[in-house]
This record gives sequence, C-alpha cells and structure tokens, in this order.
Amino acid sequence: LYLPGNAPEFMLNAGLHKPDAVILDLEDSVAPTEKDAARVLVRNALRCVDFHGAEHMVRINQGDRGLDDLDFVAPHNLHLVLIPKVESAEQVRAVDERIRAVVDAAGSDKGTRAGVLLMPIIESALGAIRAFEIATASPNICALTIGLEDYTADLGTARTAEGRESFAGFFVGTSCHSIDCSGENVHVPVDHRVEHGSSANVVGDVHIAVRDDDTRQGLGAEHDP
Repeated sequence: LYLPGNAPEFMLNAGLHKPDAVILDLEDSVAPTEKDAARVLVRNALRCVDFHGAEHMVRINQGDRGLDDLDFVAPHNLHLVLIPKVESAEQVRAVDERIRAVVDAAGSDKGTRAGVLLMPIIESALGAIRAFEIATASPNICALTIGLEDYTADLGTARTAEGRESFAGFFVGTSCHSIDCSGENVHVPVDHRVEHGSSANVVGDVHIAVRDDDTRQGLGAEHDP
C-alpha cells in the first residue's frame, strides 16, 4: 500500500486494510516544497503508528536527497528501503553504506534494526541492462522492481495494450535466472518463461507477451499501433 509521506491522515488507518506492506513515499508523491516536512512525518509514523503487522517500507528520493532521507528513517522500525531510478551498483552501495552508518550511530536505541533490506527500482533502459550488477550490489537486496511508466518514458515510446514496449521484464528476468543459478538469495518480481515458441513475462500486474520476432527486432523495433 503506497502512501504519500506528507499525508499522516492516511497513515493512521493504513493497517486496518491489512496490506502485506505499507510503503511511505518520500519521492514522486511529495511536492518539492513538502519533502523536508515529509521526512519528519514518515519518521514519526515509523516510530508511533501501528501498521498491524504490515512490513514498514520507505521509498526515498533520488541522489543525495535520498541519502539524507535515510538519516531520518533508517533507525526507526524500518524493514525495507526502495531506491528509485537505479542505474548502477554504486547507487545501491551508497544507500547500503549510509544505512549502516546511521544504524550503527543509533546504537541499541529502541526501534533500530540491523540489516535493513533494499529494493532497487529499475526505471530506465540503462538500469535494465545493468540489472544483474544492480541485483548483486549488496547482500541486503531482497528484490528488484520495475517502474514501467518512467521506463517507457526513458525509451521515448508509447505504451501499448500488449506491453510490447516493456522489454525491461526480459532483461531483469534474464538476470533473475543468472542470480538464481549462482545461489544468490534475490527475488525479482518477474516470471520469465518460454511457452510455445514465445517469451512470456509477468511484471507486477502487467502481462507481457513478446513474440519471437519482437525479441529479434529488439528495443528499436517499430510496431503497428
């Protein structure tokens, strides 16, 4: 359940809906002028709100602002951090190191958790191509996820009902199999399989059917509308 980080009125009753996880968002759902206040609100929610067993997740901002977000939220009952627009392993390691520093500085204060998990978000073609190195950048990564709207915008292509433009699932699915074969404990929410001569991918709630000829044409392929 995604909730804007500057909307505490939604946080108070979020657990009543019995979500598996509550994601308190500091990125796209928060206006630039509200971001500093949202950090404090999210920190206080992690400390005080009963989410009725849901996992506590926070999507931080990009770059240095996101690292500064961690100073507020990392020590307070946080289970997982979503990292937006990841295109390199270095971005993941910077977040991981900052979390470790903040948690170590907090010591044994109530609510501090060791081993906060990470979920990088792939939102560009470059991120998709580098999915394997991103997925193996830290032992604290538990999953990769794909931001299809931003990924499509990065490609400069229109969305299609069939999802043919979304080859991110193909790249990340391939990386998922490589990671699994190497024994890494990383889950990618992509089911990549081959059925009757075609590659089929499920990315989140979006089903993508990619014909063999589509795969051969690659990302630069042009399709009829």
